[in-house]
Amino acid sequence: MDSKADGRRGPKAVPRKACLINMLETDYRDLARWAEEDSSTKAEVFRDMMARERARREGRDHG
Repeated sequence: MDSKADGRRGPKAVPRKACLINMLETDYRDLARWAEEDSSTKAEVFRDMMARERARREGRDHG
């Protein structure tokens, strides 16, 4: 069984890159509302939006 130096098991943590974006207050409120409606966090909603946009762009570029 592999164990890490700090005693944790499982896959190695992947470092995240910070993302700084500008958004209007109304956009931020919409993001918060969508997160509340989905019972998730604003970060999860934002990641889902980015994934859909990436998929849309890939479809356009390859279509």
